[in-house]
Amino acid sequence: MSLFHANAGQAEIIRSAQKDQEYIENIRSALSELLLLLSQRHWFKYNALCKLIAEIIYHHYGILNNLQTLGEEYTGIIQNEIDRSDELLLTVKNTLQKFINLLRIVVPYVRGFHTILFYINGGKYHIAKRLTGADPELVEGESF
Repeated sequence: MSLFHANAGQAEIIRSAQKDQEYIENIRSALSELLLLLSQRHWFKYNALCKLIAEIIYHHYGILNNLQTLGEEYTGIIQNEIDRSDELLLTVKNTLQKFINLLRIVVPYVRGFHTILFYINGGKYHIAKRLTGADPELVEGESF
């Protein structure tokens, strides 16, 4: 007994995506509630990231475990079993190499711009301190 496999149509793909969005919204809501339990200040600051994190959790869990999404399962869509892992690995490797090369070019300019900001505005000399908001304070008193 053989099963007939046809390409998924637009309607199935849209229904699958809508079902996936329902589950992503449930995860986002749970993350938002957890964040609110931790602190209102953190909720105001990071709540916008909950949707992105929920999408990453939902889709990457299925992809990394070679599973269907719940929307695909609901509509009966399966992914082609073409082995593209070598091609994907090569693509990721090339993309990472390009990104690293870009960082090698951009980082000196970012450092230079940051140093210019320090000399013009004062404040933070190290980029990490600027990103974290740490302010330098002078402590006067006994010397060691």
